[in-house]
Amino acid sequence: MQAYIVSRPVTVRASGQTRWLGAAASFQTPHVSEVQIAAAGEIEAVTEQLGIDHPGVETRTLIKGLAHRHLAKWPHFPMPLGRQPTDDGTSDVPVLPQQLQALRDRHPNRRHFRLLIANGFGTNLGDTLTGLAAFRNALVTIREHLPLVTVDVLLGWQVRDSVVQMYLDCEGIGTVFRQGPTLQALSRYQGAFDTSALITLPRYGQMPHVDWYLWWLGLDPREIPPASKRNVACLDETDMLLVRERLAAVPGKRILLNPMASEPLRRMTLPAVTALADALLARDPEIRVVFDQPVAIQHPRVVHLADIMDSPGRVSALVAQVDGVITPDTFLQHIADALDTPCCTVVTSLPADHFRYYPYGRTLELPGVRDLPGWGKVKVSREQWKSMQADYNRAWDRLPAQEVLDALDQAIAAAGSVNHGRKPPPMYRVAQTRSRMPLVSEPHPQAGSLQPRGQIADPRGERLVEKLLELGEQILANGDTVVLLGAGSGDFALSLAHRIAPAGWLVAIEPRRLVHQLLCANLIRSGLTCAQAHWAEPVGSSFRVVQRRGLALDEDHLATAAANQLVEEPVPAWPLDALQLNHCRLIVLQRPIPMLEALAAAAATIERLRPTILAADVSPDQLPLWRAALEPHRYDIRIMAPQSPQEAQARGDRAPAPVGWIVIAEPTRPAPASPAGAAP
Repeated sequence: MQAYIVSRPVTVRASGQTRWLGAAASFQTPHVSEVQIAAAGEIEAVTEQLGIDHPGVETRTLIKGLAHRHLAKWPHFPMPLGRQPTDDGTSDVPVLPQQLQALRDRHPNRRHFRLLIANGFGTNLGDTLTGLAAFRNALVTIREHLPLVTVDVLLGWQVRDSVVQMYLDCEGIGTVFRQGPTLQALSRYQGAFDTSALITLPRYGQMPHVDWYLWWLGLDPREIPPASKRNVACLDETDMLLVRERLAAVPGKRILLNPMASEPLRRMTLPAVTALADALLARDPEIRVVFDQPVAIQHPRVVHLADIMDSPGRVSALVAQVDGVITPDTFLQHIADALDTPCCTVVTSLPADHFRYYPYGRTLELPGVRDLPGWGKVKVSREQWKSMQADYNRAWDRLPAQEVLDALDQAIAAAGSVNHGRKPPPMYRVAQTRSRMPLVSEPHPQAGSLQPRGQIADPRGERLVEKLLELGEQILANGDTVVLLGAGSGDFALSLAHRIAPAGWLVAIEPRRLVHQLLCANLIRSGLTCAQAHWAEPVGSSFRVVQRRGLALDEDHLATAAANQLVEEPVPAWPLDALQLNHCRLIVLQRPIPMLEALAAAAATIERLRPTILAADVSPDQLPLWRAALEPHRYDIRIMAPQSPQEAQARGDRAPAPVGWIVIAEPTRPAPASPAGAAP
């Protein structure tokens, strides 16, 4: 996993996206919020833009890379999963189950785990398809060890939309990012798989791709059944319909002849394509040769569809609706496997046995290919290709067309043997429009209020709220004003508002942005107009904006506790005194606000209006501080457990522990009467 920091602010625009980066205060001791985790190609794009913005300045003074070993020292860095670059590649013993168990032991109370796949399975369509086939097997193991899991993927700046869509169509994948998070935001993840520098990792290219991905994910490929290593396609119904309409007038057996891939190493020459087309047409008068790419071949039984084949999705839809495929493109080979379409692939850089798990596929090697300079290479540069192109042209000239056709016939026969002589119907899933995961949970049918997603049950907190409501019922009446500091998302606030409605007034202050937004939504949904909600931290002596950690929500948070993300958020801070209330019967304080600081920021209101004060979840060692804060205002203070021993016994709970008390503070003299007609 790569990371970097910059010494100057920079805005990078590339591939339909924009990223603004702030400058690190120090190259030697950067803050975790200034360290950027790099998506593939991101460092290059940032470096180029810095050079444009600051010509003549040395690059090393503008951007600095940070090694993975330094990042991993941060206590909140995600636990590494799968094989590691330091693995010598000699062992097939599964490591993922033990890693997942260790991860569970590290977070014993967590229910929802977030994992990250950094840099995905490469940027090619074929690699992504086979990588996801391996991931589906790993997901089974992951779900056996973790109660609930979401896996996000970090890709790169130049990754095509079609590759991103493949991830989004895969079960178990949450969000796909093309820009890296900060190191601080990376703390959201408990574990991470990392394929940085994919082709340099141990055993890459030494086994079938799907087996290597399984091995890299921490499994033993030998323990996975061959049928589970096959690919899964997810096609768009619109693409399927378009291709179906074009093929409706094409009778007989339709064979797709796909002549080339994006990489020059895997491209047929025109003479080789012509020889294959001629051999196909001569073999069977019912055969129709279909081309998905522009080819200068004309014949009454040749069908050209290049005009509509403008996306991988449409090519895949075509593969689903033909009777066979001949191609040098391994992506089409993978798609054909997913769709149960018989296929013969002529490989030019990898051994034929790399593709051994496809029952309706046959793989041939280009004649003499193992002696050619591109053998075993994933890609070659443009200059390298120029030096070896003539050798490959001669190899294509030696391709035995009849041998290719015989291999395709074998694949067709294999499919027909289990499908009564017919090509099986395409086995694919229809691509669904993915909606983003909601930020709220479905409301309870009885309670009806929206709650943040990932909020966990908190029996002790629920008992505290019950006791506060019970006390509030005794104190409040219709027409009263009540202030709720640390209001939460709505249930408590709604109960108080109903108590004082319609003539009373609720002032609810909540510093957590998402919780505040839900509070507003729940108040509006309730139809109550006697409430106002403020997004603020009620502390200090004047208005200001402060940076606070722990206000951003994530899974497994408690309703009354600061959330479990480390990222900082700006939040307005101002004292309750700033509202200049004319009436207040009750002030209730709850976490996550700093309650004693909020109490100090309400000193003028307390002295002037003399409200009763309730504070929840106060530990015994804080009681002297509460007395010191309220006795100068002439308040009597008593404490109450959230439940009595009798209540605990009735609930089946143990006796309450001496923590989480409720402070009840009552003025020794009443507040002066409000002027007639004054607003609350």
